[in-house]
Order: sequence, then C-alpha cells, then structure tokens
Amino acid sequence: WIFRNNTFYRNGRRYVVRTGVRTDPALIITRGTGNQVYNNIVYDNWAGILVGLGASDTLVANNTVYGNDVYGINVDNAYSGSLNARVVNNIVWNNGGTNIRDIATGTRIEANLTTDPRFVDVTAMPAPDFRLMPGSPAIDMGLSLMEVVQDFVGTRRPQGAAFDIGAFEYTAATPMPDAGVPPPDGGIASGCAEEFGHVAGF
Repeated sequence: WIFRNNTFYRNGRRYVVRTGVRTDPALIITRGTGNQVYNNIVYDNWAGILVGLGASDTLVANNTVYGNDVYGINVDNAYSGSLNARVVNNIVWNNGGTNIRDIATGTRIEANLTTDPRFVDVTAMPAPDFRLMPGSPAIDMGLSLMEVVQDFVGTRRPQGAAFDIGAFEYTAATPMPDAGVPPPDGGIASGCAEEFGHVAGF
C-alpha cells in the first residue's frame, strides 16, 4: 500500500466496541512488505502513525505529524512487530507522550525534526497552515528519497540544496493546499490510500 498526500484529523479519540471503549491511531500500518507512508498531514488525533503487527520494510517519510494526544510516530514490536522500517524526513512535533517511539527491530530513524519547525500558522484551527516559514530548520535538511519526488501540493523536490523535512517543500510562493482543509467534525471521507484525501473522525 501507498498512503500519500492525505490529511488525517481528529481520528481515534474514543469509540465503543463490544468489549468497551477503544482508542486507535489515525493511521495503522500492519503486515505486508514495502508499504509507503509519505507526504501526509496527521494532526489533532488520539495518536499519529503506528507501524507494527508484522509490517516489514515500511517507509514513513516526509510526513507532518503535529499535536496528536499520545504520540507522533510509533514503530512497535507487538504481535510480530515491525521489521526494518525507515522513518525519514518527518516533522514530528508537539505530540503528547513522545514524538517518535521505536521498540522494533532494524528501524532506521534519520533526518527527522522534533523541535519547532516554524510553520506558517498552526493556530488556524481546524485548518492550520503547515507550510514552512523562511528560515525554518526543516529547509534543506532532509535526505534524498527516490520515492518522494514531489511534496503535498505537487512541488518538485528538492527546491534548494537538499530535500526539506515534512510534507511541504519550501518555496517563496508555495500555494495554499486546498487538500489540507479537513471536512467538518464528525464527517468521514475516504481516500486514505490515494492522493489528496481527507480522513476526519468523530
């Protein structure tokens, strides 16, 4: 599976199943080999991205993961766990608990930013502007990845000396991303394995 260019917003907070109340991350990658998760915006969920349960050689790259309650990215060892995941070029900031957690086998964690990336405006809820300000520490600090040749809005990477970290490649005139505006609370939209989808929860 390839999960790219999606917005995950307010998912997994609390829902009732037969065994009680359950909470889940916005995006869970389980089983399979070579799954790719890139150029996604994951914010204000119960938790961000979980990789585990038998997934191998998963790429988690150039995502912007912000303001989730419990963690940003979790590479886990439960139920066979994750094997040989790559967590590269992600902005993972201001998440509760921990930004990046890795207790799996063979994980490579490289060129991620877990401090203030200087977004344009994260206060504009429910649709914050996660583009990069001039002088952002995410600019030109990423690794080159052949899988991620464009950013969230289709801008070619790199625009400068190297890839930028996060879902947006900085340019002086980066357009506002229409795809970054979530549907109203309580709505659910499909498209989590396609480009430019929205997934909003309750």
